[in-house]
Amino acid sequence: MIDIHEQQQRYWQLLHQPESLFLLHQAQDVEHFVALMADFLNWPELNLEQMLAFIALQQQGFIPDLVRFSQVWFPSRYHSQTKTISWVPVFQRLSKPFLEDDISDARRGLLASFIQPQTLLEPLLSQRESLPAINPNLMIFHWSRCGSTLVSSSFSLLKTCRVLSESMLCSDVMHHDAWPSTLTPLLVDLCLRLQGRLRPDERELVIKWNAWDLACWPMLLELYPNSRVFCLMRHPRDILASHQREAGMHMAGRVKAVFPYPLPLTEPNLDAFRMGVLHGFAQQTAALYQSSRCILMDYQQLNALEPSTLSTILDWSLAAEDIEHWQQHWRFDVKRQGQLFTPMVPAQSIPLNESQTLSWQQLLNAYEQLLQPLDRDKTMMLAELNPLTGLSIKPANANDNLFMAELFYSTKTFFYELGLPLDIAQNMLEQQYRLQQVSYREQYPNAISYILFYQQQAVGKLMLDINEQRVHLVDFIITPSMRDRGLGSAVLEAVKLEATQRQLPVHLSVESENTQAKSLYLRHGFQFQSRSETYESMLWP
Repeated sequence: MIDIHEQQQRYWQLLHQPESLFLLHQAQDVEHFVALMADFLNWPELNLEQMLAFIALQQQGFIPDLVRFSQVWFPSRYHSQTKTISWVPVFQRLSKPFLEDDISDARRGLLASFIQPQTLLEPLLSQRESLPAINPNLMIFHWSRCGSTLVSSSFSLLKTCRVLSESMLCSDVMHHDAWPSTLTPLLVDLCLRLQGRLRPDERELVIKWNAWDLACWPMLLELYPNSRVFCLMRHPRDILASHQREAGMHMAGRVKAVFPYPLPLTEPNLDAFRMGVLHGFAQQTAALYQSSRCILMDYQQLNALEPSTLSTILDWSLAAEDIEHWQQHWRFDVKRQGQLFTPMVPAQSIPLNESQTLSWQQLLNAYEQLLQPLDRDKTMMLAELNPLTGLSIKPANANDNLFMAELFYSTKTFFYELGLPLDIAQNMLEQQYRLQQVSYREQYPNAISYILFYQQQAVGKLMLDINEQRVHLVDFIITPSMRDRGLGSAVLEAVKLEATQRQLPVHLSVESENTQAKSLYLRHGFQFQSRSETYESMLWP
Protein backbone atom coordinates (compact mmCIF):
# COMPACT_ATOMS: atom_id res chain seq x y z
CA MET A 1 0.00 0.00 0.00
CA ILE A 2 1.49 3.34 -1.08
CA ASP A 3 1.50 6.12 1.49
CA ILE A 4 0.90 9.18 -0.71
CA HIS A 5 1.85 11.54 2.11
CA GLU A 6 5.22 9.81 2.45
CA GLN A 7 5.73 9.97 -1.34
CA GLN A 8 4.92 13.69 -1.30
CA GLN A 9 7.56 14.29 1.36
CA ARG A 10 10.10 12.34 -0.67
CA TYR A 11 9.19 14.33 -3.77
CA TRP A 12 9.72 17.71 -2.03
CA GLN A 13 13.06 16.45 -0.73
CA LEU A 14 14.01 15.28 -4.20
CA LEU A 15 13.45 18.76 -5.67
CA HIS A 16 16.03 20.08 -3.17
CA GLN A 17 18.73 17.44 -3.85
CA PRO A 18 21.17 18.49 -6.61
CA GLU A 19 22.84 15.08 -6.87
CA SER A 20 19.57 13.19 -7.37
CA LEU A 21 18.26 15.79 -9.81
CA PHE A 22 21.46 15.54 -11.82
CA LEU A 23 20.95 11.77 -12.15
CA LEU A 24 17.43 12.42 -13.45
CA HIS A 25 18.85 15.02 -15.83
CA GLN A 26 21.22 12.39 -17.22
CA ALA A 27 18.53 9.73 -17.69
CA GLN A 28 18.97 8.20 -21.13
CA ASP A 29 15.30 7.52 -21.87
CA VAL A 30 11.82 7.66 -20.34
CA GLU A 31 12.03 4.15 -18.92
CA HIS A 32 15.28 5.01 -17.15
CA PHE A 33 13.76 8.24 -15.81
CA VAL A 34 10.69 6.44 -14.38
CA ALA A 35 12.94 3.82 -12.77
CA LEU A 36 14.98 6.52 -11.04
CA MET A 37 11.81 8.23 -9.82
CA ALA A 38 10.50 4.92 -8.48
CA ASP A 39 13.73 4.53 -6.53
CA PHE A 40 13.76 8.09 -5.18
CA LEU A 41 10.10 7.93 -4.14
CA ASN A 42 10.35 4.38 -2.76
CA TRP A 43 7.52 3.40 -5.12
CA PRO A 44 8.56 0.11 -6.75
CA GLU A 45 5.45 -0.27 -8.93
CA LEU A 46 5.54 3.27 -10.31
CA ASN A 47 4.84 3.57 -14.02
CA LEU A 48 4.79 6.52 -16.44
CA GLU A 49 1.06 7.23 -16.13
CA GLN A 50 1.16 7.13 -12.33
CA MET A 51 4.26 9.33 -12.24
CA LEU A 52 2.68 12.01 -14.45
CA ALA A 53 -0.54 12.04 -12.39
CA PHE A 54 1.42 12.20 -9.13
CA ILE A 55 3.66 15.09 -10.27
CA ALA A 56 0.64 17.06 -11.53
CA LEU A 57 -0.92 16.91 -8.06
CA GLN A 58 2.18 18.36 -6.39
CA GLN A 59 1.95 21.82 -7.98
CA GLN A 60 -0.66 23.01 -5.50
CA GLY A 61 0.76 25.42 -2.89
CA PHE A 62 4.40 24.56 -3.44
CA ILE A 63 6.78 26.88 -1.53
CA PRO A 64 10.39 25.69 -1.82
CA ASP A 65 13.34 26.35 0.44
CA LEU A 66 14.99 28.81 -1.94
CA VAL A 67 18.53 28.50 -0.62
CA ARG A 68 18.67 24.79 -1.54
CA PHE A 69 16.07 24.75 -4.31
CA SER A 70 17.80 27.45 -6.37
CA GLN A 71 21.04 25.48 -6.51
CA VAL A 72 19.49 23.63 -9.47
CA TRP A 73 16.17 25.29 -10.32
CA PHE A 74 16.29 28.53 -12.25
CA PRO A 75 13.31 30.94 -12.44
CA SER A 76 12.50 31.19 -16.13
CA ARG A 77 9.15 32.90 -16.72
CA TYR A 78 6.65 35.16 -14.99
CA HIS A 79 2.91 34.60 -15.48
CA SER A 80 1.23 37.93 -14.82
CA GLN A 81 -2.33 36.61 -14.61
CA THR A 82 -1.53 34.20 -11.79
CA LYS A 83 1.54 36.05 -10.40
CA THR A 84 3.50 32.83 -10.53
CA ILE A 85 6.92 31.90 -11.85
CA SER A 86 8.03 28.77 -13.68
CA TRP A 87 11.32 27.01 -12.98
CA VAL A 88 13.71 25.00 -15.15
CA PRO A 89 16.69 22.89 -14.07
CA VAL A 90 20.01 24.50 -15.04
CA PHE A 91 23.23 22.57 -14.57
CA GLN A 92 25.42 24.34 -17.12
CA ARG A 93 27.02 27.75 -16.97
CA LEU A 94 25.04 30.51 -18.71
CA SER A 95 26.86 31.11 -21.98
CA LYS A 96 24.43 32.08 -24.76
CA PRO A 97 24.07 35.62 -26.21
CA PHE A 98 20.57 35.82 -24.71
CA LEU A 99 19.34 34.33 -21.43
CA GLU A 100 16.26 32.97 -23.20
CA ASP A 101 18.56 30.76 -25.31
CA ASP A 102 20.05 29.19 -22.16
CA ILE A 103 16.53 28.65 -20.79
CA SER A 104 15.43 27.01 -24.04
CA ASP A 105 18.36 24.59 -23.83
CA ALA A 106 17.46 23.77 -20.22
CA ARG A 107 13.90 22.85 -21.25
CA ARG A 108 15.04 20.13 -23.64
CA GLY A 109 15.93 17.42 -21.11
CA LEU A 110 13.63 14.76 -19.66
CA LEU A 111 13.83 16.32 -16.20
CA ALA A 112 12.49 19.66 -17.48
CA SER A 113 9.84 17.85 -19.52
CA PHE A 114 8.41 15.86 -16.63
CA ILE A 115 8.97 18.18 -13.67
CA GLN A 116 7.94 21.80 -14.20
CA PRO A 117 7.60 23.54 -10.82
CA GLN A 118 5.51 26.69 -10.54
CA THR A 119 5.36 28.87 -7.46
CA LEU A 120 3.56 32.02 -6.41
CA LEU A 121 6.06 34.89 -6.49
CA GLU A 122 5.02 37.05 -3.55
CA PRO A 123 5.26 34.35 -0.81
CA LEU A 124 8.91 33.85 -1.78
CA LEU A 125 9.76 37.40 -0.65
CA SER A 126 10.03 36.20 2.94
CA GLN A 127 13.13 34.24 1.88
CA ARG A 128 14.81 37.05 -0.09
CA GLU A 129 17.26 37.95 2.67
CA SER A 130 18.33 34.31 3.00
CA LEU A 131 19.74 34.42 -0.55
CA PRO A 132 23.15 35.95 -1.29
CA ALA A 133 22.84 39.64 -2.10
CA ILE A 134 23.95 40.63 -5.58
CA ASN A 135 26.13 43.59 -6.55
CA PRO A 136 26.23 43.83 -10.35
CA ASN A 137 29.65 44.88 -11.57
CA LEU A 138 28.04 46.32 -14.69
CA MET A 139 24.53 47.10 -15.95
CA ILE A 140 24.05 47.67 -19.67
CA PHE A 141 21.18 49.77 -21.01
CA HIS A 142 20.57 50.25 -24.72
CA TRP A 143 18.12 51.55 -27.26
CA SER A 144 17.81 48.78 -29.83
CA ARG A 145 20.34 46.89 -31.91
CA CYS A 146 23.17 49.07 -30.71
CA GLY A 147 25.88 46.44 -30.22
CA SER A 148 24.93 45.71 -26.61
CA THR A 149 24.84 41.96 -27.28
CA LEU A 150 28.43 42.13 -28.49
CA VAL A 151 29.48 43.82 -25.25
CA SER A 152 27.58 41.49 -22.92
CA SER A 153 28.65 38.33 -24.76
CA SER A 154 32.26 39.49 -24.50
CA PHE A 155 31.97 39.36 -20.73
CA SER A 156 30.44 35.88 -20.93
CA LEU A 157 33.78 34.70 -22.36
CA LEU A 158 35.32 35.32 -18.96
CA LYS A 159 34.94 32.15 -16.91
CA THR A 160 34.61 34.14 -13.70
CA CYS A 161 31.77 36.30 -15.04
CA ARG A 162 28.05 35.54 -15.00
CA VAL A 163 26.00 37.40 -17.62
CA LEU A 164 22.23 37.87 -17.51
CA SER A 165 21.34 39.05 -20.99
CA GLU A 166 17.81 40.43 -21.33
CA SER A 167 15.97 38.55 -18.60
CA MET A 168 12.31 38.43 -19.59
CA LEU A 169 11.38 37.28 -16.09
CA CYS A 170 12.84 40.41 -14.46
CA SER A 171 11.41 42.70 -17.14
CA ASP A 172 7.93 41.24 -16.85
CA VAL A 173 7.93 41.54 -13.06
CA MET A 174 9.32 45.08 -13.23
CA HIS A 175 6.67 46.30 -15.67
CA HIS A 176 3.67 44.54 -14.11
CA ASP A 177 1.65 47.42 -12.69
CA ALA A 178 -0.43 45.12 -10.48
CA TRP A 179 2.32 45.24 -7.85
CA PRO A 180 2.51 48.17 -5.38
CA SER A 181 5.38 50.50 -6.24
CA THR A 182 7.03 49.75 -2.90
CA LEU A 183 6.98 46.03 -3.59
CA THR A 184 8.31 46.02 -7.16
CA PRO A 185 11.98 46.74 -6.31
CA LEU A 186 11.99 43.91 -3.76
CA LEU A 187 10.48 41.48 -6.26
CA VAL A 188 12.99 42.48 -8.93
CA ASP A 189 15.86 42.07 -6.48
CA LEU A 190 14.51 38.64 -5.49
CA CYS A 191 14.44 37.53 -9.13
CA LEU A 192 17.95 38.84 -9.71
CA ARG A 193 19.26 37.13 -6.57
CA LEU A 194 17.91 33.88 -8.00
CA GLN A 195 19.03 34.35 -11.61
CA GLY A 196 22.26 36.14 -10.74
CA ARG A 197 23.37 33.73 -8.06
CA LEU A 198 27.07 33.20 -8.70
CA ARG A 199 28.49 29.72 -9.14
CA PRO A 200 31.56 28.79 -7.02
CA ASP A 201 33.91 29.76 -9.87
CA GLU A 202 32.16 33.07 -10.67
CA ARG A 203 33.06 36.43 -9.14
CA GLU A 204 31.46 39.09 -11.38
CA LEU A 205 27.91 39.75 -12.54
CA VAL A 206 26.91 41.66 -15.69
CA ILE A 207 23.27 42.47 -16.41
CA LYS A 208 22.16 43.56 -19.86
CA TRP A 209 18.61 44.84 -19.67
CA ASN A 210 15.98 44.72 -22.39
CA ALA A 211 15.72 47.93 -24.39
CA TRP A 212 12.41 48.92 -22.77
CA ASP A 213 13.89 48.46 -19.28
CA LEU A 214 15.69 51.77 -19.78
CA ALA A 215 12.54 53.41 -18.41
CA CYS A 216 13.27 51.78 -15.02
CA TRP A 217 16.84 53.03 -14.61
CA PRO A 218 16.13 55.16 -11.48
CA MET A 219 14.79 52.15 -9.56
CA LEU A 220 17.64 49.89 -10.71
CA LEU A 221 20.36 52.40 -9.83
CA GLU A 222 18.79 52.87 -6.42
CA LEU A 223 18.79 49.10 -5.92
CA TYR A 224 22.42 48.73 -7.01
CA PRO A 225 24.17 52.06 -6.41
CA ASN A 226 27.68 50.61 -6.80
CA SER A 227 27.09 49.13 -10.23
CA ARG A 228 28.85 50.62 -13.24
CA VAL A 229 26.42 51.70 -15.92
CA PHE A 230 26.97 51.56 -19.67
CA CYS A 231 24.39 52.94 -22.11
CA LEU A 232 24.44 52.41 -25.89
CA MET A 233 22.45 54.38 -28.45
CA ARG A 234 22.22 54.49 -32.23
CA HIS A 235 20.99 56.78 -34.99
CA PRO A 236 17.17 56.48 -35.08
CA ARG A 237 17.26 56.13 -38.87
CA ASP A 238 19.26 52.91 -38.63
CA ILE A 239 17.15 51.52 -35.79
CA LEU A 240 13.92 52.11 -37.69
CA ALA A 241 15.37 50.54 -40.83
CA SER A 242 16.46 47.49 -38.86
CA HIS A 243 13.01 47.01 -37.35
CA GLN A 244 11.35 47.34 -40.74
CA ARG A 245 13.18 44.17 -41.74
CA GLU A 246 12.49 42.33 -38.47
CA ALA A 247 10.62 44.07 -35.67
CA GLY A 248 11.58 43.51 -32.05
CA MET A 249 8.96 43.09 -29.35
CA HIS A 250 9.03 46.71 -28.24
CA MET A 251 8.75 47.94 -31.84
CA ALA A 252 5.94 45.54 -32.72
CA GLY A 253 3.72 46.62 -29.84
CA ARG A 254 4.05 43.37 -27.88
CA VAL A 255 5.51 45.03 -24.81
CA LYS A 256 3.50 46.99 -22.28
CA ALA A 257 3.69 50.67 -23.20
CA VAL A 258 6.31 52.39 -21.04
CA PHE A 259 6.76 55.27 -23.49
CA PRO A 260 4.30 57.45 -25.48
CA TYR A 261 1.61 56.09 -27.82
CA PRO A 262 -0.85 53.65 -26.23
CA LEU A 263 -1.47 50.09 -27.38
CA PRO A 264 -3.03 48.29 -29.17
CA LEU A 265 -1.64 49.65 -32.42
CA THR A 266 -3.16 50.03 -35.82
CA GLU A 267 -0.90 49.67 -38.80
CA PRO A 268 -1.09 53.32 -40.01
CA ASN A 269 0.27 54.47 -36.62
CA LEU A 270 3.16 52.02 -36.50
CA ASP A 271 5.89 54.42 -37.66
CA ALA A 272 4.68 57.10 -35.24
CA PHE A 273 4.63 54.54 -32.42
CA ARG A 274 8.20 53.43 -33.14
CA MET A 275 9.44 57.02 -33.23
CA GLY A 276 7.65 57.55 -29.92
CA VAL A 277 9.48 54.60 -28.40
CA LEU A 278 12.85 55.93 -29.61
CA HIS A 279 12.01 59.41 -28.37
CA GLY A 280 11.29 57.85 -24.99
CA PHE A 281 14.67 56.12 -25.11
CA ALA A 282 16.35 59.46 -25.87
CA GLN A 283 14.59 61.19 -22.97
CA GLN A 284 15.47 58.44 -20.52
CA THR A 285 19.07 58.33 -21.74
CA ALA A 286 19.45 62.08 -21.31
CA ALA A 287 18.21 61.84 -17.73
CA LEU A 288 20.49 58.87 -17.00
CA TYR A 289 23.49 60.66 -18.50
CA GLN A 290 22.78 63.83 -16.53
CA SER A 291 22.72 61.78 -13.33
CA SER A 292 26.50 61.27 -13.83
CA ARG A 293 26.00 57.56 -13.41
CA CYS A 294 26.65 56.20 -16.90
CA ILE A 295 29.18 55.92 -19.68
CA LEU A 296 27.37 56.79 -22.88
CA MET A 297 28.42 55.55 -26.30
CA ASP A 298 27.04 55.63 -29.82
CA TYR A 299 26.96 52.56 -32.08
CA GLN A 300 29.49 54.06 -34.49
CA GLN A 301 31.95 54.59 -31.64
CA LEU A 302 31.47 51.04 -30.42
CA ASN A 303 31.99 49.71 -33.94
CA ALA A 304 35.43 51.34 -34.07
CA LEU A 305 36.36 50.53 -30.49
CA GLU A 306 39.16 48.19 -29.43
CA PRO A 307 38.09 45.69 -26.75
CA SER A 308 41.13 46.69 -24.68
CA THR A 309 39.92 50.30 -24.71
CA LEU A 310 36.46 49.22 -23.59
CA SER A 311 37.93 47.32 -20.65
CA THR A 312 39.84 50.48 -19.72
CA ILE A 313 36.76 52.68 -19.91
CA LEU A 314 34.86 50.29 -17.66
CA ASP A 315 37.90 49.86 -15.39
CA TRP A 316 37.59 46.10 -15.83
CA SER A 317 41.02 44.59 -15.45
CA LEU A 318 41.68 41.93 -18.10
CA ALA A 319 44.66 39.66 -18.68
CA ALA A 320 46.37 39.73 -22.07
CA GLU A 321 44.81 36.34 -22.85
CA ASP A 322 41.32 37.72 -22.14
CA ILE A 323 41.95 40.72 -24.39
CA GLU A 324 43.03 38.36 -27.18
CA HIS A 325 39.84 36.31 -26.78
CA TRP A 326 37.79 39.49 -26.91
CA GLN A 327 39.50 40.67 -30.08
CA GLN A 328 38.75 37.37 -31.78
CA HIS A 329 35.17 37.44 -30.51
CA TRP A 330 34.56 40.93 -31.88
CA ARG A 331 35.38 39.72 -35.38
CA PHE A 332 32.26 37.52 -35.46
CA ASP A 333 28.54 38.19 -35.50
CA VAL A 334 27.29 37.24 -32.03
CA LYS A 335 23.76 36.57 -33.31
CA ARG A 336 24.89 34.37 -36.23
CA GLN A 337 27.32 31.79 -34.95
CA GLY A 338 30.44 31.32 -37.07
CA GLN A 339 29.78 34.30 -39.39
CA LEU A 340 32.15 37.25 -39.56
CA PHE A 341 30.63 40.50 -38.38
CA THR A 342 29.78 42.95 -41.16
CA PRO A 343 28.91 46.51 -40.06
CA MET A 344 25.45 47.46 -41.22
CA VAL A 345 25.48 50.07 -43.96
CA PRO A 346 23.40 53.07 -42.86
CA ALA A 347 19.98 52.84 -44.41
CA GLN A 348 18.43 55.43 -46.65
CA SER A 349 16.32 58.04 -44.93
CA ILE A 350 13.06 56.58 -43.65
CA PRO A 351 10.18 57.82 -45.81
CA LEU A 352 7.96 59.99 -43.67
CA ASN A 353 4.62 61.49 -44.48
CA GLU A 354 3.75 65.05 -43.56
CA SER A 355 2.03 64.09 -40.31
CA GLN A 356 5.21 62.38 -39.12
CA THR A 357 7.74 65.02 -40.10
CA LEU A 358 7.50 66.93 -36.82
CA SER A 359 7.80 63.74 -34.75
CA TRP A 360 10.85 62.69 -36.75
CA GLN A 361 12.52 66.09 -36.32
CA GLN A 362 11.89 66.02 -32.57
CA LEU A 363 13.42 62.56 -32.35
CA LEU A 364 16.42 63.56 -34.44
CA ASN A 365 17.00 66.66 -32.32
CA ALA A 366 16.89 64.60 -29.12
CA TYR A 367 19.46 62.17 -30.54
CA GLU A 368 21.77 64.94 -31.76
CA GLN A 369 21.65 66.64 -28.37
CA LEU A 370 22.93 63.41 -26.82
CA LEU A 371 25.74 63.30 -29.37
CA GLN A 372 27.00 66.76 -28.43
CA PRO A 373 28.93 65.79 -25.28
CA LEU A 374 30.43 62.87 -27.25
CA ASP A 375 31.80 65.18 -29.97
CA ARG A 376 34.15 67.25 -27.86
CA ASP A 377 37.18 69.11 -29.09
CA LYS A 378 39.91 66.53 -29.79
CA THR A 379 42.86 68.93 -29.67
CA MET A 380 43.65 68.67 -25.96
CA MET A 381 44.91 65.84 -23.82
CA LEU A 382 42.42 63.03 -23.09
CA ALA A 383 41.32 63.43 -26.70
CA GLU A 384 40.97 59.71 -27.37
CA LEU A 385 38.86 59.08 -24.29
CA ASN A 386 36.79 62.23 -23.90
CA PRO A 387 34.07 61.16 -26.35
CA LEU A 388 33.72 57.85 -24.54
CA THR A 389 33.84 58.88 -20.90
CA GLY A 390 32.40 62.38 -20.71
CA LEU A 391 35.75 63.64 -19.37
CA SER A 392 37.29 66.98 -20.23
CA ILE A 393 40.28 68.91 -18.90
CA LYS A 394 41.52 72.47 -18.55
CA PRO A 395 44.60 74.09 -17.00
CA ALA A 396 43.99 75.13 -13.40
CA ASN A 397 43.96 78.80 -12.41
CA ALA A 398 43.70 80.80 -9.19
CA ASN A 399 39.93 80.25 -9.04
CA ASP A 400 40.57 76.51 -8.64
CA ASN A 401 42.74 76.79 -5.51
CA LEU A 402 39.90 76.07 -3.09
CA PHE A 403 38.77 73.01 -5.07
CA MET A 404 42.34 71.65 -5.23
CA ALA A 405 42.77 72.17 -1.49
CA GLU A 406 39.55 70.28 -0.78
CA LEU A 407 40.78 67.43 -2.97
CA PHE A 408 43.95 67.27 -0.88
CA TYR A 409 41.92 67.23 2.34
CA SER A 410 39.84 64.32 0.99
CA THR A 411 43.01 62.18 0.93
CA LYS A 412 43.99 63.02 4.53
CA THR A 413 40.91 61.97 6.48
CA PHE A 414 43.09 60.44 9.19
CA PHE A 415 43.67 63.95 10.56
CA TYR A 416 40.04 63.99 11.65
CA GLU A 417 40.43 60.55 13.21
CA LEU A 418 43.11 61.70 15.68
CA GLY A 419 40.52 63.01 18.10
CA LEU A 420 41.75 66.60 17.86
CA PRO A 421 39.37 69.57 17.98
CA LEU A 422 37.99 70.26 14.52
CA ASP A 423 39.66 73.68 14.13
CA ILE A 424 43.07 72.30 15.07
CA ALA A 425 42.72 69.40 12.62
CA GLN A 426 41.69 71.86 9.91
CA ASN A 427 44.69 74.11 10.62
CA MET A 428 47.04 71.13 10.40
CA LEU A 429 45.53 70.12 7.06
CA GLU A 430 45.90 73.63 5.68
CA GLN A 431 49.53 73.73 6.79
CA GLN A 432 50.20 70.34 5.15
CA TYR A 433 48.64 71.55 1.91
CA ARG A 434 50.76 74.73 1.85
CA LEU A 435 53.92 72.70 2.47
CA GLN A 436 52.99 70.34 -0.37
CA GLN A 437 52.51 73.23 -2.80
CA VAL A 438 55.88 74.75 -1.85
CA SER A 439 57.54 71.36 -2.36
CA TYR A 440 55.91 70.93 -5.77
CA ARG A 441 57.05 74.38 -6.94
CA GLU A 442 60.62 73.65 -5.87
CA GLN A 443 60.86 70.14 -7.34
CA TYR A 444 58.73 70.61 -10.45
CA PRO A 445 58.86 74.29 -11.45
CA ASN A 446 57.58 73.52 -14.97
CA ALA A 447 54.72 71.25 -13.94
CA ILE A 448 51.18 72.10 -15.04
CA SER A 449 48.07 71.43 -12.95
CA TYR A 450 44.81 70.51 -14.69
CA ILE A 451 41.24 70.32 -13.44
CA LEU A 452 39.31 67.27 -14.60
CA PHE A 453 35.64 67.59 -15.47
CA TYR A 454 32.98 64.94 -15.88
CA GLN A 455 29.96 66.29 -17.76
CA GLN A 456 31.00 69.85 -16.79
CA GLN A 457 31.33 68.95 -13.10
CA ALA A 458 34.81 69.33 -11.54
CA VAL A 459 35.82 65.85 -10.38
CA GLY A 460 39.59 65.83 -9.97
CA LYS A 461 43.07 67.20 -10.40
CA LEU A 462 45.99 66.08 -12.54
CA MET A 463 49.50 67.55 -12.27
CA LEU A 464 52.08 66.64 -14.93
CA ASP A 465 55.73 67.51 -15.33
CA ILE A 466 56.96 66.67 -18.84
CA ASN A 467 60.56 66.92 -20.00
CA GLU A 468 62.75 65.22 -22.59
CA GLN A 469 63.33 62.14 -20.42
CA ARG A 470 59.90 61.30 -19.01
CA VAL A 471 56.31 62.21 -18.20
CA HIS A 472 56.08 62.57 -14.43
CA LEU A 473 52.65 62.24 -12.86
CA VAL A 474 53.18 64.54 -9.88
CA ASP A 475 49.68 64.51 -8.43
CA PHE A 476 46.42 62.80 -9.36
CA ILE A 477 43.20 62.88 -7.31
CA ILE A 478 39.60 62.03 -8.13
CA THR A 479 36.99 63.42 -5.75
CA PRO A 480 35.68 60.63 -3.44
CA SER A 481 32.09 60.73 -4.71
CA MET A 482 33.25 60.00 -8.28
CA ARG A 483 35.69 57.18 -7.59
CA ASP A 484 35.18 53.60 -8.75
CA ARG A 485 33.51 54.70 -11.98
CA GLY A 486 36.39 54.20 -14.39
CA LEU A 487 37.41 57.87 -14.53
CA GLY A 488 40.83 57.23 -13.02
CA SER A 489 41.51 54.50 -15.54
CA ALA A 490 40.43 56.74 -18.40
CA VAL A 491 42.82 59.49 -17.29
CA LEU A 492 45.72 57.08 -16.86
CA GLU A 493 45.17 55.64 -20.32
CA ALA A 494 45.16 59.17 -21.75
CA VAL A 495 48.42 60.02 -19.94
CA LYS A 496 49.98 56.81 -21.29
CA LEU A 497 48.76 57.70 -24.78
CA GLU A 498 50.31 61.16 -24.47
CA ALA A 499 53.58 59.58 -23.33
CA THR A 500 53.50 57.03 -26.16
CA GLN A 501 53.09 59.79 -28.74
CA ARG A 502 56.10 61.54 -27.21
CA GLN A 503 58.00 58.22 -26.94
CA LEU A 504 58.51 58.78 -23.20
CA PRO A 505 57.99 56.63 -20.09
CA VAL A 506 55.59 57.64 -17.31
CA HIS A 507 56.94 57.98 -13.78
CA LEU A 508 55.09 58.50 -10.51
CA SER A 509 55.43 58.16 -6.74
CA VAL A 510 52.69 56.77 -4.53
CA GLU A 511 52.33 56.63 -0.76
CA SER A 512 53.23 53.17 0.53
CA GLU A 513 49.99 52.90 2.49
CA ASN A 514 47.77 53.86 -0.44
CA THR A 515 46.91 50.32 -1.51
CA GLN A 516 43.96 51.40 -3.65
CA ALA A 517 46.09 53.71 -5.80
CA LYS A 518 48.86 51.13 -6.12
CA SER A 519 46.34 48.53 -7.26
CA LEU A 520 45.06 50.93 -9.94
CA TYR A 521 48.57 51.66 -11.23
CA LEU A 522 49.51 47.98 -11.29
CA ARG A 523 46.38 47.18 -13.33
CA HIS A 524 47.55 49.71 -15.87
CA GLY A 525 50.99 48.20 -16.32
CA PHE A 526 53.09 50.29 -13.92
CA GLN A 527 55.97 48.48 -12.22
CA PHE A 528 57.67 49.24 -8.90
CA GLN A 529 61.13 50.81 -9.28
CA SER A 530 62.21 51.74 -5.76
CA ARG A 531 60.82 52.07 -2.24
CA SER A 532 61.36 54.32 0.75
CA GLU A 533 59.70 54.28 4.16
CA THR A 534 56.78 56.38 2.95
CA TYR A 535 56.74 56.33 -0.87
CA GLU A 536 57.14 53.87 -3.72
CA SER A 537 58.35 54.83 -7.18
CA MET A 538 56.58 53.29 -10.22
CA LEU A 539 57.31 53.35 -13.96
CA TRP A 540 55.43 52.61 -17.18
CA PRO A 541 56.15 50.79 -19.40
